[in-house]
Amino acid sequence: MAKYLKLFFVILCSCHSYISYSQNNLDWKMRSSVSMRYNLNEKTRLISKFEYRLKDNLTEKDRWNVNTTVRYDILKNIKIDTSYELHYLKDYYGKNSFIHRFNISSQAHIDYQNFEFSLRERLQNTFSDSGYDFYLRSRFMIGYKKYPVRPNFSIEVFQKMNSSNLVDIDILRYRPKLTFRISEKVSCCIFYCREYQKHITNNIIGADSIIDL
Repeated sequence: MAKYLKLFFVILCSCHSYISYSQNNLDWKMRSSVSMRYNLNEKTRLISKFEYRLKDNLTEKDRWNVNTTVRYDILKNIKIDTSYELHYLKDYYGKNSFIHRFNISSQAHIDYQNFEFSLRERLQNTFSDSGYDFYLRSRFMIGYKKYPVRPNFSIEVFQKMNSSNLVDIDILRYRPKLTFRISEKVSCCIFYCREYQKHITNNIIGADSIIDL
């Protein structure tokens, strides 16, 4: 276990060196969501999600978004996702606007005793009135499965692909999370996320509910 913790800190420190931020420019945000999952067959799952966000130290509405995802299990430990998201928010100038986001993801995981390790790579395309963003989001996560309340910890790096720089790490997140079941078909997770962007640091708290239909 100690060697994995050391690996986490090495990755975190290495990525952190790419990002300049100001501790004085700190914001607390909140995200809450409800997801519904439906198995189309043994390998294909349909997921719908609604999320609501607050910003400016939880005093102002940030946005709401809806998401539809199709997930396919290629093998027992490998899956791929494709999804579409619609975001509704106020832009930098105070104008209400929509954001369209398309994602393609692949994820692999392995189990070792009571631990689960996973690596996810996601290509994220975002279209809005203000422009276009293209990110590669890489996330490494470790979870502990022995107890009914399951903790996990993840590190996620956003690399901007439509940039002139060869390596442009724009966002770094690390997130501890607790997941537990409320009933046979309903589970919930609560999390804290520390997010570093260029010139700003965000604290994000949230709760997600998942309903299996």
